[in-house]
Amino acid sequence: MDLDQTTLQHWMKFDTWKPREAVLILSGLHPDSMTGSGIKITSPLHELPPEFAAPAALYQIFSRYKWADTWSNRMPGNAHPTWFYDIACEKGVALPGMVCTAFDELFDAEEPGKTSAEGHSELRESERKSLYKIVIGLAAGGYRYKAGSRNTSLSEMLADIQKLGLSIDGDTLRKWLKEAESVLE
Repeated sequence: MDLDQTTLQHWMKFDTWKPREAVLILSGLHPDSMTGSGIKITSPLHELPPEFAAPAALYQIFSRYKWADTWSNRMPGNAHPTWFYDIACEKGVALPGMVCTAFDELFDAEEPGKTSAEGHSELRESERKSLYKIVIGLAAGGYRYKAGSRNTSLSEMLADIQKLGLSIDGDTLRKWLKEAESVLE
């Protein structure tokens, strides 16, 4: 079952896709096209009908990707659609034009970032809120950070930042964590 424009636009609104959904959508197939068929995306390529060979090959790319550099040591159960799209593009996977156009329009051209006087691209409001959600989610989940409370985890965060060869002072970290707390209100 091929992916139509209406279905693609519907799925482009989601914050996360499962890997199975991503490979089918990015291959131009409806995300439910394998449902009830008894076919598994993880099956060996030679056992799949031809229409599912490309999604299965893409699934293999995702499952062997170096997620440790971007996410964790293994493929996430859910990820933002752009993660899957960017990896497919990075690996040179040919994607249907309709899919590429939808990603370009939604994530690149819908509201292009403004350029400030210094030449830096400014974040759109939706991007800023997403970034705050990431920051506060990682701080709360990984460092037991509690919004609105005195936190002892700041020194641990600073140490981990320094381990990466980056530098930031405590006041700056506190400022951005406080700013990120705004998404919780």
